[in-house]
Amino acid sequence: MSSWTQSRWLPLLMSLASNVFMTLAWYRHLKFKDHQPLWQAILVSWGITFLPTRP
Repeated sequence: MSSWTQSRWLPLLMSLASNVFMTLAWYRHLKFKDHQPLWQAILVSWGITFLPTRP
């Protein structure tokens, strides 16, 4: 393995991190409904998911 960016493990690790982040964000949203509207939480989570990465 020459580096993490060329590794076959990178997509797996990114998917795991995204899953953990989105799960925590969802539970936080359920607990604090008056802080942020649902549509904003959805836009932020999808924005993070589709950030462009360098090849």
